[in-house]
Amino acid sequence: MTTPAPAVTVRVSRWRQFCWSMRREIWENRSIYLVPLGVGVLIVLATAINVMHMAPPLHTPPLDPGLPHQAVEAPFIFASLLLMFSTMVVSVFY
Repeated sequence: MTTPAPAVTVRVSRWRQFCWSMRREIWENRSIYLVPLGVGVLIVLATAINVMHMAPPLHTPPLDPGLPHQAVEAPFIFASLLLMFSTMVVSVFY
């Protein structure tokens, strides 16, 4: 009769446990990174289309000093809000 081998306990660092937990969450819930990535791609495409079609003529005088700032700022605010909203929806359903 053979004697069983002694049980070996392996010490796993907290960092390694954390990394494997993150990997498992990403494997099981791919929407965590796919939805923000898709929204980001959509924002980039919409911005590229907007730049190509809505480019102002080169030789027009400025109308209002405050208007260019708001015109440049508005798409970026909308893009950031869209990305934050989609991430919030994903986190609510996660």
